[in-house]
Amino acid sequence: GARLWHAAHALDLSMAQICADADSIAVCLSKALGAPAGSLLVADSDTIAKAKRLRKLLGGAMRQSGVLAAAGLIALDEQFPKLPQDHFRAATIADAIQAEYLRDFVQIERYPETNILFLNLHPDAHVDPDALVPYCAEEHDVHFLQIGKPGRYRLVLHHQVDDSKLERTIAALRGARDKLLSN
Repeated sequence: GARLWHAAHALDLSMAQICADADSIAVCLSKALGAPAGSLLVADSDTIAKAKRLRKLLGGAMRQSGVLAAAGLIALDEQFPKLPQDHFRAATIADAIQAEYLRDFVQIERYPETNILFLNLHPDAHVDPDALVPYCAEEHDVHFLQIGKPGRYRLVLHHQVDDSKLERTIAALRGARDKLLSN
């Protein structure tokens, strides 16, 4: 359910269209939309009643959850319409990698359709794969993860990554190339 919001924008479909064949869906308000917490279960009234009962049986009740609900509503109203900006920024990083001298340092795994970008160190770069993440974090305050195999990285763009942070990310990759390829 965390990726459903992004899929709707990327496919230019409504949430109703994407979920038309599902009996129920669960969507996360915190991952994609930046709410502090919360998820929604969308289903018919019988399924919702069963889920509420099961939640209570398992001790999953909350008191005074209105504040979190308000944050969820704000996320739906304000952040959901802005998700395409995250997609655009991921594509901007991909374009910078493809267009510049970064191509001999990192490669995009595939062109991003949403806000997630996977990078791989170029096989001829001869760089310690564990050096890229700490360099970008310490020198440029740009944070991402090495994921799966060594030399594979995951960058996730979100509502807190504005244009200045986007430029800083590209600058971090340029700086990493200059520093790590020269060692």
